[in-house]
Amino acid sequence: MSLLTGHDIQIGAYHSARDFHLIPAKKCVVQPPSEKVISLDVPGMNGQADLSHSITGYPVFYEREGAWEFYSDLGFNRVWTAYRDIKQKLALQCQTSAKIILDDEPTFYYKGKVWMGDQPTQTGQNTKFTLNYRLYPFKYLVKPLEEDWLWDDFNFETDLAPQKLGDIILTADSPSTVVRLPPTDKPALLTLKGSGSGARYVLRYNNENGEVISQGSLFKLGLFQWQVKILLKPAASTNGGMLNIYYLQLTKEAGDEATCVGRMSRGICKE
Repeated sequence: MSLLTGHDIQIGAYHSARDFHLIPAKKCVVQPPSEKVISLDVPGMNGQADLSHSITGYPVFYEREGAWEFYSDLGFNRVWTAYRDIKQKLALQCQTSAKIILDDEPTFYYKGKVWMGDQPTQTGQNTKFTLNYRLYPFKYLVKPLEEDWLWDDFNFETDLAPQKLGDIILTADSPSTVVRLPPTDKPALLTLKGSGSGARYVLRYNNENGEVISQGSLFKLGLFQWQVKILLKPAASTNGGMLNIYYLQLTKEAGDEATCVGRMSRGICKE
């Protein structure tokens, strides 16, 4: 029986411990991506001109690359058979792109390729395998934002519970609300619509009293419905964690109840 450490990896249809009998040599982490830097030599200018953000307006990144090391809990006489079997299965699984989920980070998944490295090495009684990976620089939420996040599934150490974006109703008894948007480490487009008596929105960065990114009114007049689109840009950081957190405050205008509709789409390169 394989040893489940809690630091294992799901690679497509295969789990590193349950299916491959691999035990991490240390906690498996995915390396942060390196930012793409575009420099230009300009005659008569000291140094170089940095054009990295000139096209998109925000940083773009290379793929995440690295390797994970594992020990095998199989006997020595089965190691080479396991090596060939894992190598073949990974090659078939990652012909195009596979979904990779770390047991330590079950809320998110990565997309890319994982393959067997060099031949296993033997140190005393321990046999070590190396799995190499090349992954898309951004990670994705396992559960779509449109689905409800059940409290029973919430884990304070590894999960986050983003508030569901959709219809937000403001009434006389509850004229204002603050929505913490799901964290994102890649560009995202926030779309807001309003109806009823209308509402004012304020989008802030980092906390409920942070820097104001955007503000304005949402309303519907006859058949005309005012719509706002806001590009949420990731920070120029490659620390591998969640880079930006935004807070959306909605306040009802005078009159009857107001309904605000929000949608958040990731991977937008431009408005």
